[in-house]
Amino acid sequence: MSASIGISLYPEDAATPEVLLQHADSAMYHAKGQGKRGMALFAGELSERLARRHSLEQSLRKALDKGELSVCYQPQVRLSDRQTVGFEALLRWNSPEHGRVSPAEFIPIAENNGMIVPIGQWVLEQACGRIAAWRRGDRPYYVAVNISLRQFLGGRLEEIVWKVVNSAGIPPQALELEITESTAACDPQQAEQVIRRLTEAGVRLALDDFGTGYSSMRRLRELPIRTLKVDKSFVDGLPEDGDDVQIVTSTIQLAHGLGKLSLAEGIETEEQHLFLLEQGCMLGQGYLYSPPMPEELIPSWIAQSCEAVKASADSTPIRRENMQ
Repeated sequence: MSASIGISLYPEDAATPEVLLQHADSAMYHAKGQGKRGMALFAGELSERLARRHSLEQSLRKALDKGELSVCYQPQVRLSDRQTVGFEALLRWNSPEHGRVSPAEFIPIAENNGMIVPIGQWVLEQACGRIAAWRRGDRPYYVAVNISLRQFLGGRLEEIVWKVVNSAGIPPQALELEITESTAACDPQQAEQVIRRLTEAGVRLALDDFGTGYSSMRRLRELPIRTLKVDKSFVDGLPEDGDDVQIVTSTIQLAHGLGKLSLAEGIETEEQHLFLLEQGCMLGQGYLYSPPMPEELIPSWIAQSCEAVKASADSTPIRRENMQ
């Protein structure tokens, strides 16, 4: 068990015991939202943040039914030739009341109030529908979808995934589910069972934000994870930051040693691309290649990307071993 403490002060914050307790209660919930086992002092700014959070929560409960949510797709490319091999599905919310709300702000709210479960299933349905459309057009891309802790340990993930995949009529290996290290470590035994059932059904698994959580090397070796994703926070400092260089290089070597793919997130410069390629990183995504796009822009982007890759291949021969 752990304790979270909220504090309000008399007479600065309020003049009556009732209001003081209300403010302390608000501060306590803020402390819990910061990861629990902490404390927070009430302040006017905190009151404003809590009011916005409450307003966002009320709006989010209706956002799915009102069609305010959408899915964008960011390409994942093979670093050796920059060929697109798949996409990551990313949730977006454009609220008439609040404007464009950052996922970093609304997804924790959805996690907290349970809305992430129906929203997550809707994202799965959208992604699998997109896979089906691409495959009808002879584009065998996969799509990676982020899975939240509530979805992962809720008890019905395999059933939901199987139902959505069958409904879309796609092969399960065309879907990749991304879980974070902290999700996999939350309930190790149940997590391992869920992961094994999903992979036995043919779905691919990726470990997102690798290096920021609590995975043990033994469990990482045993889990049938296909891809290790190097977190953007480590890629940002490449190739100048010595600490980031060590972490990223070690992660890529670890992935290869365990027979897994390595994918670097947040690649924004040619220098980062070349460094990761030299270290043997296989896949990457980031604004260097493309920002997340709404699905209606993807066909034209794919056509332009294929032409660019073809032109590059015609002008610069690619070594065979880099294409593996």
